This record gives sequence, structure tokens and C-alpha cells, in this order.
Amino acid sequence: MNFVLNKKYYVLFEQGIMSLMNFGLIFLLSKLITPILFKNFFLEYSVIIILTLITSTFSNQPLQIFLSKKDNNIDYIKKVIGINISLLFFLMFFVFFAGKIYYDFLLDDIFPIFVLSLVISIYDLIRRFSFVYFQNNFLINVFSTFSVVCCFLVLLIINYYYGVISSVGEIFWFLISAHLIGIVFFLLFKSKELKKLFAEDRSKATTSIFKIVEKHKSYSLWLVFGIIFFWNYTQGIYFIAEKYVQVDDFNVVRVSQNLVGVLSVFFVTFENVMLTKTALIFDGTKFLEIKKFVKKIIKQNVLKLIGLVLVSGLIVGVIYKFYYGNNESYLSRMYYLLYFFIYQFIFGVSRIFVVAVKAMNQTKFIFYSHLITSIFTTILGVLFLKEFNNGNTLAMIILTSILTFSVVVFIFYNKFLNKKLSLNGES
Repeated sequence: MNFVLNKKYYVLFEQGIMSLMNFGLIFLLSKLITPILFKNFFLEYSVIIILTLITSTFSNQPLQIFLSKKDNNIDYIKKVIGINISLLFFLMFFVFFAGKIYYDFLLDDIFPIFVLSLVISIYDLIRRFSFVYFQNNFLINVFSTFSVVCCFLVLLIINYYYGVISSVGEIFWFLISAHLIGIVFFLLFKSKELKKLFAEDRSKATTSIFKIVEKHKSYSLWLVFGIIFFWNYTQGIYFIAEKYVQVDDFNVVRVSQNLVGVLSVFFVTFENVMLTKTALIFDGTKFLEIKKFVKKIIKQNVLKLIGLVLVSGLIVGVIYKFYYGNNESYLSRMYYLLYFFIYQFIFGVSRIFVVAVKAMNQTKFIFYSHLITSIFTTILGVLFLKEFNNGNTLAMIILTSILTFSVVVFIFYNKFLNKKLSLNGES
């Protein structure tokens, strides 16, 4: 009961609902729509993911850093919305040309792709605005996000039982409607607080949109590039595979990755907790302490990670067999799950070195690791998927990608740390 009543858990709970929707979306649709429609949905939704990640990282994430309670926030927020729209228009040209040249199915849903990306970006802006102003009263955000999930499920189920879902665009319009309801829900229940907030006396000075763009660029440009490379080797590889891999193979690989991917929520939480602890022991000079701490964390957590993966494997295996019990195509490829449990274990271990690199303020190494992994994974995809056009090859390439990232980030961590220890006369 204390957990439910404690306001500090509302943000975590709200983020959990968002993650559950993203994971559940793939899981649910894999059974409700035809295989070819599901394949196209995943690819188009992957485009929406990268569009919203770029706009969120460039436009909305800096908002949390630069939003000042003493300035003209209405003007700032309006201009950030304008940046979101302008950036999405710019990015849609790349989507359009990709559809024209390589992926013609994207052209069928080009408008709903844009609208859904915009609505999700605006919703993300509202959430980040709330992190600044309403974190102590975040319950409405929980209800808003919950309403998004419920609204989408209701629309999907009604349409499924009383009609036929015949296009990806229909699903996107359900998601658009759901997010709009979430936005309206938030604005209605926060209307008094918002009016009071913006009615207070504030500086009338405004900042030009170009200065805001420049300020945001200095904060997030490299983060954007890192996200693009990360997306390329985790999602973009499927765009290479879709030309060669059979639809059933393609879909089972994606569903398997999605199901086991729930574990990443635990590992990202683990990363955030470890980052706080690591930052406390490192003041910019205690490199030996970082080395000792990393070794300690590895010894303490490797067996726990193995246990978590094994227990999750049993649970996910049962769920998978129960959910797809009447689908021989999925059941015969159930072993694909194994690739992604190994993937998640490597991902979990890699978080330890990512934390150490972040704590030492050497985030450029993470960017370089994403870049190298992206290039290597793309080369593997081009070379092998055409020759060995099956799900095993696709899953192996994805598994190799996280192994590559982990090895590269470890090499950077180890090389930098040893250099610093050598300069300090430590070992």
C-alpha cells in the first residue's frame, strides 16, 4: 500500500505503462493480424520509433534541462513544438525517398506515419514538461498514459471483432486517437494548474527559435547520432532482412526479440542505479576505485544475471507456448528465443562497462561503440542475409551486434582506464 501511495513511484509506474504498451503492441498484433501485415506494421512502426527518438532527443529532452521557471515558458514551449513539427517534416523527406526507392509499402501510410510521430512527440513533450513542474503530483500523468493504452486496446479489439484490420494505417490511426485522448485527458485535469502557472508574472523576453535550435544542438546533436546508429543495428537490420527472409521467419525473430526484450527494462534500471553509486565514488581522479568497483559489481551480479535469464527463460517459454500453441510456424521456431536470452545476458553485462564509461565522463566512447557496431552489423547483413536468407542468420547477426558493442565498449573502457592508472602510477 505504501508503494501505491508513495508519489515518488508514480514516474516509475508511468514509464512502466509506456514500456508495457510498446512490448505488448508487438505481442498482441502478431496474433490479430495477417503475417504480411504484421511484418509491414513492425517495419513502419520502427520508422516511427526512430523519428520520435530523434525529435524527442533533439527537441524535448533538452527542454527538461533548459526550461526555466522564471522565463516566458509559453513562448519557449510553442517554439519547441514548432521545432518538433519542422524536424519531422525534414525527416519525412528521407522516409518518402526510402519508400520511393526501396520500400514502397511505406508510401501507403506516409501521412499516418507523420501524424503518429508528431502526436507521440507532443505527448512526450507534455510528459517531460510534467517532470519539471508536476513530479510531486504526477498521478494525472499515470492516468493519462493508462488511458492511452486502454483506448488503443478498446479500438483495436472492437475493430477486430466487428471488422477486419486490413491496413497498417488503421492501426496507426487507433494509436493516434489513443494518444490524442491522453493529451486531452492531461490538459483537462491540469487546466487549473496550467492556467495558474502561465498566468504568473514572468519576463516578457523571448528567445528566437534559431537560438533555441543552437542551444539544443549543442546539448543533443551527438546523442542524436548515437541513437541513429543504435537504431540501425537493433531495428534497421530488419530493413535489410525483409528483402530476403521469409515472412514467417522474419516475424518469429521479431516477436522473440520483443518478448525477451522485457528483460532490458530490468537492465536499464540496473544501469541507472549503478550510475548513481558509481558517481558517488568517483570525483574525477579515483580511477583505481572505478576499476575495483567494476570488478566488485561483476562478481556480485554475474550469477544473478544468469539466474534472472534462466528464470525468465522458463516463464517466457511457457507464455510463448501457451500463446502460440495453435501456430505451428511459431512453435517450430521457438528455439529463436535462445538467441535473445543470450543477447539479453550480454546486454546486461555490457551495462556495467557503460556505467563506468559514463561515470568517467567519456560518453564519446559509447558513441564510437554504437558507430562501429552499426557499420559492422550492416556489413554482416548485406553479406550474409542474401546468401543465408533465414531467421537463424538474422537472429545470429542481431546477437553478434550486441556482442560487438559490448566488446568495443569494454576495449575503450579498459584502454582509457589503464592509461589513467599508468599516468597516476597505479595498477
